[in-house]
Amino acid sequence: RRAARKAQGARQPAAAEPAPARVAHEKTAAEMAMLDLFLSTNAFARALSRRERAEAVLRLQPVDHPAGAVLMREGELPSNQSHFHLIERGVVAISIDGVLVNRASRGMSVGELAMLYDGVPRCATVVAETDLRSWVLTRTEFQRLLRASSAQYELEVSRWLHNVPLLVALSSYDKLVVTRTLAQTECKPGETVVRRGEAATAFFIVLEGELRCEGVDASTGARTTEPLTAGDFWGEAALLADTAGGDDGKAA
Repeated sequence: RRAARKAQGARQPAAAEPAPARVAHEKTAAEMAMLDLFLSTNAFARALSRRERAEAVLRLQPVDHPAGAVLMREGELPSNQSHFHLIERGVVAISIDGVLVNRASRGMSVGELAMLYDGVPRCATVVAETDLRSWVLTRTEFQRLLRASSAQYELEVSRWLHNVPLLVALSSYDKLVVTRTLAQTECKPGETVVRRGEAATAFFIVLEGELRCEGVDASTGARTTEPLTAGDFWGEAALLADTAGGDDGKAA
C-alpha cells in the first residue's frame, strides 16, 4: 500500500479571584514530564489531544499559595481570568454550603468547569489546607490553546488530504469538512492498528508519531517494512467499498 508524504439568573456578581504572584520559572524537563503525566491521567484533561496536552504544559504557570488561601468561592461567577489549578504539592479542602465534601492533593485539579462553561457559578469553595503549589491556566489561555490547536490541526490535515489521489479533486471546503469528520485515536507502541486481510473499514492519516507497515513482496516473498510518519496515509479504498486490507500496520 503506497504511503504519500505530507506537502508542505439571580447570581452573585463575579468576584475577582486572588491574583497570586506568578513564580518566574523556567520549567525543567522533570517538571514538564510531571505535568504531562498529571494531565494524561486527569479526568478533565484526558480529553485533550496529545498536541493540546503538550501546549497546555507549556502554558501552565506555577503559583504558590499559603495555607488558608481561598482559591475560589462557591457562588462566584468565573471570569476570563479564573484559574484551573493542577496541584503539585499540598492539600485543598473542598466544601459546599460550608460542609467539607472532599479534598484534593498532588496530581488532582480544581476549577475545571470554569474553563468550559459561561455563566455557571462556582459550585464549591476551595481553600488551601496547607502551603500549596499549583500550576494554573486561565480560562482565556485555555480557550486560546484550543482555538490555536484546532486551527493548526485543520490546516495540516487539509494539506495532507491534498496528497490523497482519491480526494485531490475535492474543494478546499470539502477537505475541511472531511478534516472535521476525522476522529483522533492514540496507539501504544507495538499495538497493531490493522492486520493484513481484514476488511478495510477506515481511512487513516498519521498525525504524529510513527507506524511500521509490514508486508510481503509479491515477487520475492520477502517480508518488507516501511515506516509511516506524519502526513502518510493508508486505507483510502475503505472510503469507496468493502475490501480486504493490505499490509499490517503497527505503532512504532
